[in-house]
Amino acid sequence: MQRYSAPYSLHRRSKYAVLPTTAFSTSLCIDALFAITTAPPGMPLTVAILEAVLVELPVATLAAVLALKLLNTGASAPSTRPGPSGPATGS
Repeated sequence: MQRYSAPYSLHRRSKYAVLPTTAFSTSLCIDALFAITTAPPGMPLTVAILEAVLVELPVATLAAVLALKLLNTGASAPSTRPGPSGPATGS
C-alpha cells in the first residue's frame, strides 16, 4: 500500500514532501499578514505582531529551509516497483 501523506513523505525524504512543506510555509506567511492587517489598534494589534514575529514567521522560515534542503539533496520519488532498483544481470 502506497502512502502519500506529507509526514510519511518527509520521513522518506521524498520529493513529494517539497510541495506540502512550501504550501505550509506560504500559508503561515499569509496568515501572519492577514492577522496583522485585520487586527484593530491597541492590544490586539500588538498580540498579532508578536505572534507573527515570534511564532508564525520563524516556523515558516524553518519550513522553507526544509523545502530547500529537500530540493538540494536530490530527494527521489518513492519507488513503485518492488525488488531491486538496478537492471537485472544474468548469465
